[in-house]
Amino acid sequence: MRLGEIDKLYRDKRVLYERAIRQVRECISDIIKDFSVEGLFRVSGVEQRLKSLDSLKRKAYDKSIPKDQIFEKITDVAGIRIIVNNLSDIHKLVEKIKASSKIHYDETSYEDKIAMPLETGYRAIHLIVYVEVEFKGTTHKIPCEIQVHTLLQNSWAILTHYDIYKQSNELPAIIQKLSIRFADQLAVLDKIAQDIRDELSREIEPAGIVEDKEPLTKQSIGFIFYELFGNKPQEYELQSALNELKDAGLSRVKDLKRHLPKEEVRTRLDTLHRKFFGGWAIDDIDTLIWGTKVMVTGNRAYAEFVEKIKSEWQDIERIARSEALSELPETIEKLVEDLIDAREVDVGFLEALRELGGVSECKFCRQDIFEPYQAYEALCDYYSKESNELLDLLNDMYANGIVECEDSSHSGLCLHCAHLLYSDNT
Repeated sequence: MRLGEIDKLYRDKRVLYERAIRQVRECISDIIKDFSVEGLFRVSGVEQRLKSLDSLKRKAYDKSIPKDQIFEKITDVAGIRIIVNNLSDIHKLVEKIKASSKIHYDETSYEDKIAMPLETGYRAIHLIVYVEVEFKGTTHKIPCEIQVHTLLQNSWAILTHYDIYKQSNELPAIIQKLSIRFADQLAVLDKIAQDIRDELSREIEPAGIVEDKEPLTKQSIGFIFYELFGNKPQEYELQSALNELKDAGLSRVKDLKRHLPKEEVRTRLDTLHRKFFGGWAIDDIDTLIWGTKVMVTGNRAYAEFVEKIKSEWQDIERIARSEALSELPETIEKLVEDLIDAREVDVGFLEALRELGGVSECKFCRQDIFEPYQAYEALCDYYSKESNELLDLLNDMYANGIVECEDSSHSGLCLHCAHLLYSDNT
């Protein structure tokens, strides 16, 4: 296979890997939504990347992989990195990923680089999953590598990536030793952070007997919580509840018992929470706190609760938008320069463009589709500046099929759906 043929093959397969990344990320997002709200694990961020053609060629050379077998032998062309807070979050999340029915986990791919760090000190869990991608009437089984790191493991990877990983064959011995020492120190801090997490998450045993005349304490609230919901709350939750209930004017056990939320109050709070949090159910501790506040102050508490969850959701959206837009350079001139230098369109650029409203969805499959003038207007609005050179580049991307495009004859449809809907054989 000649060099130019590899470039063409990469361009042809790129859309498959982009769709695979999208499907895996959507699956992971669903897992996070379903289980993080229950306190099962805490995720700080999800990142994605598509290996550049140069990286693929370099890896194929290092691994002695024939050029015509690159996409069969290299399974991390598409990749997703998940950053969690603590060590305990990693294995809980990984088990949910393995059990998902939306992706196919390759049992032979699991690598525990926390138990057995690399020589450089790198730590993470790696695994490969496969998704089925439909394109032009054909189903393709595409691999995607998932890496799961703690915040501190990810910090080490970021800080050392270009200085160590990219030059691992040229590093002097002292740098290698310092790299390992640095990683080991962060591993110790990871264990300390886990100890803190374990202590904060420690469940409070409900008190055996609670008299109505007793003052409200974490233990007495824990007893009532257990009777109401049938599970043991964590210490930090009870401290929060104690503070909130005292602010609401409750000082004794009898006050809380008298104002415990009725079923209709709990249902309404849950409905409100699901409305603003995309279907996520309210957790039990918020049900106790805000349900009690409603029983004490009425509709004013509902209004306060709505403002609270709206603010929390806006923070989530703000962080997500900030992460997506961080992929864009500071100026439109630098964007043009980057697009000229790049041999392919970076996934991060498309994520940012999606956040700006620069892509639309196929009316049938909901796949993102690219239209150059829509993308151009969104970018000009973002930079508050126009650039004819940028418009030319976006038109080239469209004309050369580098990105998933709208069918020119059928507005609102991707090429695949337009083919299926309007083909004489369909």
